[in-house]
Amino acid sequence: ELTNRKVLLDEIPGNTYHNGSRIIISPDDKIIFSMGDAGRTDQTQGDDFLVGKIMRLNLNGSIPEDNPVSGSPIWSRGHRNPQGLAFGRNNILYSSEHGPNNDDEVNLIKKDANYGWPDVQGFCDQPGEQEYCDEHQIMEPLIAWTPTIAVAGTGFYDNPKIPEWQNSLIVANMKGRALRVLNLTKDGEQVGQEHIFFQKYFGRLREVAVAANGDVFVGTTNTDWHPRFQPWMYDGLPSGPDRILRIRAVNKSEMVDSLPVLKEDDEAMELMSEGWQNPVGEEELAEGQKLYIQNCLACHNPEGTGAPGLYPPLANTNWVTGDKIRLIRTLLLGLSEPIEVNGKTYNQEMPSYAHLNDQQIADVLTYIRNSFGNQADAVIEGEVFVERQSLNK
Repeated sequence: ELTNRKVLLDEIPGNTYHNGSRIIISPDDKIIFSMGDAGRTDQTQGDDFLVGKIMRLNLNGSIPEDNPVSGSPIWSRGHRNPQGLAFGRNNILYSSEHGPNNDDEVNLIKKDANYGWPDVQGFCDQPGEQEYCDEHQIMEPLIAWTPTIAVAGTGFYDNPKIPEWQNSLIVANMKGRALRVLNLTKDGEQVGQEHIFFQKYFGRLREVAVAANGDVFVGTTNTDWHPRFQPWMYDGLPSGPDRILRIRAVNKSEMVDSLPVLKEDDEAMELMSEGWQNPVGEEELAEGQKLYIQNCLACHNPEGTGAPGLYPPLANTNWVTGDKIRLIRTLLLGLSEPIEVNGKTYNQEMPSYAHLNDQQIADVLTYIRNSFGNQADAVIEGEVFVERQSLNK
């Protein structure tokens, strides 16, 4: 039983995505805690906000005196969504981090360093990035992957039980469905070689833990929302519950035929596009139109123009064609506060439509995003499913 709960850091901004949230204890007994941008990309560079940061606390929750920002837990900034933390030789801190559709990263984390997000993605190799990198002294990653492989949990291996892995980072991949071993240079400041294991064998891998005896434990993540949200991404994920896997070195006398033997993959598999820009189908539009007539037309009118001073328009507004999460949540939660649409304020209550199922909400939102002069990608059932889960609706 867990008792004597103590809150060390409160009121941390969060979201249904990009929360990062990895915790590790440093060799000098400090809490290292990562936080993604929580969808607030404009705050990742500012020291007044905790999103997009790696933070450092004393074990009692107080701020270490040698932190770079006085009175603040901030240790480094400019992060999108850190997914793994690990200390290597010479107390060097490493982090794996999700990129957008490009440039998943492994970074060497230094005090007061800036890793560039959202102005720099991966290396300083795109037009406009170099000037920004020079001006802000951006730390470039040790390695980056495009297409992204969805780097996840990260561990540091330095045990003679598996000599080929000594002084290496072990990085789990979800989209890449593999375990990547990154051999580090002697000083730990560069990646030498990359090795790929278990590709597509156990499916999506999320977490890595390295035991003191040289065993490696890996957690799978095949039953989360991704197979429903992006069904085209994963062919043949293992069935059944997720598992914790144990990797260990054995003598020939200990070999068991039923157990898989760790063999290196010759090359990385070809990755499909994440396809976030979902195409709009005629069937979805037809179903969405029916639902619009039944549920929305009375207030928003046949042409989506709304009613001046009462109901906001659905035509030609970023409220409809912009952030899909905000739009989905509006239908699930309803509205009871003033909102501003196209420079005008509307203050009429909108009821929740949480009684509609996920596919129905997806269909009606796809319809309004592609009617009345609007043109935007479709909302899919899985996107509604994720938001409904997060809201318990």
